[in-house]
Amino acid sequence: MVPHEKAMVEKLEKKPFALIGINSDGDRDVSKQLDEKEKTAIKDLGKPESEVIEAIRRGDARILDKLHASAPALEGKIRDADRATLRKILDKNKITWRQAVEGSTGGALATRWNISGWPTIYVLDGKGVIRFRDLRDQELEDAVVKLLAETDEGGKH
Repeated sequence: MVPHEKAMVEKLEKKPFALIGINSDGDRDVSKQLDEKEKTAIKDLGKPESEVIEAIRRGDARILDKLHASAPALEGKIRDADRATLRKILDKNKITWRQAVEGSTGGALATRWNISGWPTIYVLDGKGVIRFRDLRDQELEDAVVKLLAETDEGGKH
């Protein structure tokens, strides 16, 4: 889908239109970057390392509260790894639209928007009302063009 998204962004770049991505493309090898203190803090929780890392990505307050005292930099390290991985993907594919990094479908944005898988696409009108969900390719572009036309007509729908 990325080639069509890129073409649509280029075609509509002078229009009041925005494409924002929420990504779960985290660095799955983040455990290689953990120091002994961080590994010990995770082990002390009594949960598998991968489960703790996913809980941090989701922003699980119970896990974060327990880790902040013993490994305060751990959350930032995981978030930075996720951002670095995403940056590589964006650069490789020449993706220029805004992105948010979630790390999992359990993150705050994904939870708020009821996202259970990637990609989930919402198309909002000029008033911020969700008008379409999960359109792809030409259907997606047609919906965006339709909503832009409504905006040009004064926001009717």
